[in-house]
Amino acid sequence: MTRFLEDCRAGIMAQVEGIPATLKSVDPLQSDALTSVRRLVFTGCGDSFAVADYARWLFLACGLNATYITPPALPVLPLDEDSLVVGITASGRSLATVDALDHASREGAQTVVLTDNPNGPAVKHAETVWLTRSNAPSYDISPASPTTCAMAFLLGLAAFLDTPVSMGIRHDLPLLVKTAPETVRLAQSVGLETASWLDVTHPIYLISEGPCHVAAQIGMMKFNEYSVTRGVAAVREEFRHHWALSVGAGDNALLIVGEEANDTDMRYVEVLRTHLGMRGTTVSPPASLNLHSLFSRVIPLVIALQLAAYQTTSRFAPSTKGFRMPHAGAFKIY
Repeated sequence: MTRFLEDCRAGIMAQVEGIPATLKSVDPLQSDALTSVRRLVFTGCGDSFAVADYARWLFLACGLNATYITPPALPVLPLDEDSLVVGITASGRSLATVDALDHASREGAQTVVLTDNPNGPAVKHAETVWLTRSNAPSYDISPASPTTCAMAFLLGLAAFLDTPVSMGIRHDLPLLVKTAPETVRLAQSVGLETASWLDVTHPIYLISEGPCHVAAQIGMMKFNEYSVTRGVAAVREEFRHHWALSVGAGDNALLIVGEEANDTDMRYVEVLRTHLGMRGTTVSPPASLNLHSLFSRVIPLVIALQLAAYQTTSRFAPSTKGFRMPHAGAFKIY
């Protein structure tokens, strides 16, 4: 196995320590920023864009006016002192996110950077820093621990809000801290099973809806980063309307659900198999974790898909030494 893949695996396993450390670091006072403004805007690139989507779902469910947007599109939104813009960048190096924070400041909005790197350039471009503690070995590998730690940080903030959704989250946080090794172990099992099932000569469609679609987006990015097979994230309902027209026989489909697959889920997969000729199965978070909130269960789903992509690469392309070049350098993003 190459050093790159060893580092990627270390970045995944770092979640065992990173998620508990991040959850323990969240200050109740940090959640005050969420309720002191009229609008919450979350932005980021790559995995951080998926985290921004997670934040949108999470805080909308908590009754707050939250949205997410790509950094270059931020000028479309009217911003003022009653807006809070949260730029998410694990490495703190994203040029687009830094530019978005600068734009928000010029418009008079309050600004926060959610980052894993206290020395990253982005910390100088926001009024407030929310710091995760991922224990990641590098920011030049396929992101894993910084992504879920950012989600955990946001989950920790939501726990301090006075909402029905927050009650379930408060039940889950001690479990996420206590059972982090078990969470990663069970996710690894799901990842191995998924990797052993995949046919890498065909694309993989990661199909989901709502907050779980965040896991589909991240899974798509992991498969694409390793470049062993092509990942496509599809919204469950839209797949029925449009995506079904373009798939080919033998294409892989993962239906990603927030709890154990029910009869409706199984019928959906059966249609994929019998009518479209796809190879379909479901991925769900381990029920034994006893997580009450859907937003908590998204985290082990993400870990399972991170591991599925990694295990697939280890199986089919163990000589992978890094991201595809010159593809990775085609655009200047850092």
